[in-house]
Amino acid sequence: MRRIFLHIIFIFLSANALKAQDPQFSQPYANLLYLNPAFTGETRVSRLSTTYRNQWSSIEKGYSSYIAAFDHNERKLHSGFGGYLLYDQTGLNGFRVSGINLSYAYDAKIDRWSGIRGGLSLGYSFMNFNENDLLFADQIIRDGAATSIEGNLRDQTSYLDMGGGLLYYNKFVWAGIAVNHINRPNISLMSMEERLPMKFSIHTGINIWNKRGQWGKELSSLNLVAHYKFQGDFDQLDLGVYYNMDPLVFGLWYRGLPLIKSYEANYTNHESVILLVGLDYKDKFRIGYSY
Repeated sequence: MRRIFLHIIFIFLSANALKAQDPQFSQPYANLLYLNPAFTGETRVSRLSTTYRNQWSSIEKGYSSYIAAFDHNERKLHSGFGGYLLYDQTGLNGFRVSGINLSYAYDAKIDRWSGIRGGLSLGYSFMNFNENDLLFADQIIRDGAATSIEGNLRDQTSYLDMGGGLLYYNKFVWAGIAVNHINRPNISLMSMEERLPMKFSIHTGINIWNKRGQWGKELSSLNLVAHYKFQGDFDQLDLGVYYNMDPLVFGLWYRGLPLIKSYEANYTNHESVILLVGLDYKDKFRIGYSY
């Protein structure tokens, strides 16, 4: 029987501006294929998930992202197949990134309850912006000219993207590492080279305790999780806890690097606290709201 998980996460989060950085989601485990391709097909059933992020909603045309993913477990092949669609829009200039990413994972069992999964991903992305929404210096100099004479500027580009990851798991612990943009694609919109930095992600979690009822159904559980990532000059640590009390799910995350000195004087390592409340309906349908 197919089980479908639907995650609709509305995320309003505070973040520093990043140059040539990937969109991020406050609930990484609601976007498993985006987090690490090794998670592809890690459930015994097919899974559908969607996420919507609205960042800085009080600002006109802030940041918004959409992601929709599907993956399937093929037990006879010890494999998972899946993929996701991503759309990200940034700011007033209508800068947009959209793309499709396909992923595959192989599950190598160690014993009944533990194993190692390896995953690969291959994607194609399309980047563009609306030049009419921008104001160039030459337009100001020419008394507010309607169009710019700026040369060597393209309003769109596309690129191939590659990634990979590993994941170890057992009944109580999981730990993974993922690398995105292994081929460091050129994302420049001008006649120059601007390589997208590789993004590294380390994520882990542990099940502290759980209570089960009839037929082994989980009634409540407590999980501690961590997610550290870095890309170019930027890094970030998320520490969190999930408490499941069937059918409700509660989450609390802290984002920051409090023990590490900032690399810039005006850059803070204490960023935000993230709250989550969700509903899990009979292990078939999940919906959550994150702030």
